[in-house]
Amino acid sequence: VPNIPISVQVTEQDPRKMVQQGKEYHSWGPERIVVKIPMGVVHKGTPSTYAIKELARVGIPVNVTSCMTRDQAYAGITAGARYLSLFWGRIKDSGGNPEAETRATREMIEKGFHFSEPQPKEIIVGSLREPENVFQAMQAGAHIITVPFLKKDGSPLFGAVVERMISHERTVSTNEEFYEKAKAIRQDEA
Repeated sequence: VPNIPISVQVTEQDPRKMVQQGKEYHSWGPERIVVKIPMGVVHKGTPSTYAIKELARVGIPVNVTSCMTRDQAYAGITAGARYLSLFWGRIKDSGGNPEAETRATREMIEKGFHFSEPQPKEIIVGSLREPENVFQAMQAGAHIITVPFLKKDGSPLFGAVVERMISHERTVSTNEEFYEKAKAIRQDEA
């Protein structure tokens, strides 16, 4: 898909190696590749924000991932991340309020609570498990929503969020009614 950013996550845990890996990934498609750096990794005293800062410094867009709080999002913003990935369902699982965290993060961005070079910041919300989470995340200020629709093997995910968003029993019965009427009209014309 042309002209759409693709996030690729580093697999290293050492932030210095994350930088090397991130540069390699970015070289695959500099106009499209966004490097995903996980928040909260500390290796031998060096936090993953080091990798965010180093990649941003050389112009490589970063998606700081695995954020659960506005504090983590703020750390990502000040390190120079272009995208901030908040994990809605996981925030909720840990007793947090994903809507409040998303709103607070959006407010930080809107009010310019960051010290890095001025650049647009976007909130990606993932780990959405219910159709209503999609709308809650949008209302809370998410710029980008990610929802599952395929299993890891590529087969359809039964009950996936998207499937449940577009499905409704009355929609199914209405469509069946339309098809039956169209079929009857075609038979009458034959």
